[in-house]
Amino acid sequence: MSERLDLVTLGEALVQLNATSTGPLRHVHRFEKHAAGSELNTAIAAARLGLRAGWIGKLGRDEFGEFILACARAEGVDVSAVVSGDAGPTGLFFIQRGFPWPGSSSSIYYRRGSAGSALEAGELEADYLSSARALHFTGISLAVSPRLRAACWEALKTVRERGGLVSFDVNFRRKLWDADEARTEIEAVLPSVDVVFCALADATTLFGAATADEAVQALRARGPTRVVVTDGSDGALLAVGDRVVRGTAMPVPVVDPTGAGDALAATVLMGLLRGWDPEETIRRACIVGSMVCAVLGDYEGVPTSEQLAAIEDVTWVER
Repeated sequence: MSERLDLVTLGEALVQLNATSTGPLRHVHRFEKHAAGSELNTAIAAARLGLRAGWIGKLGRDEFGEFILACARAEGVDVSAVVSGDAGPTGLFFIQRGFPWPGSSSSIYYRRGSAGSALEAGELEADYLSSARALHFTGISLAVSPRLRAACWEALKTVRERGGLVSFDVNFRRKLWDADEARTEIEAVLPSVDVVFCALADATTLFGAATADEAVQALRARGPTRVVVTDGSDGALLAVGDRVVRGTAMPVPVVDPTGAGDALAATVLMGLLRGWDPEETIRRACIVGSMVCAVLGDYEGVPTSEQLAAIEDVTWVER
């Protein structure tokens, strides 16, 4: 890359098949196809908002891999460091909606042995990583496979050695690993992280935090200097130094909450890289996360920077 990137994300991208009707998948006949995966979502959201963003991952030599590449390119994400190989197929997951209780959704993964889980540390391009002002990855990447976990550690080491910012989203997934293993691996990473994102529910499970304020304290104590704790419709807290500020979620009809946290993370990272005030940063991040919830798909509801500015002018957005 001739131009330095603002943000590089690293992790597995998958194809999401999202049920268009509610109920158990055995009775669903139609699905919408989307590109997905937490780190890819974050890269796309960052690019829409105006950052120069790249994504690193491994895809199978198959049509689903081509679909993900096409989606990323169309959103302005640099994919020049993506690896394509015969290690396995591109991963899939299904979204089951409104079952077993109304208003719920659940992910059913078909990613064991996937290409994305086979990314190796030796396949990373050090110069590419060094071109980025910031690196972002998640606990999902630590959980998917030992090889991908090692790649995350190598990327973290490379970026830190070159003076870059390291961002990490806890993103605990019970379907990928248990709480004890997750806690061990995540606590090993946190001292090397500058920015951490964590849902309150995950902070409760992993660190025993009962409130968002307790979650901020627990995460700060483990090393990161900037902490974001999200709490669904109750918004989010951003702690920077001695300041703790709250952002309020927008009152939107929730169609699909998947990906909202990734979009919120991208907005916070943009704020940190662009020098926004903490109140401005978390307010905008909560707006963007709320917008994603109102649209089907992981990133489709993310606004451009111009659209975000227009939304901020609407009088009912809480200041």
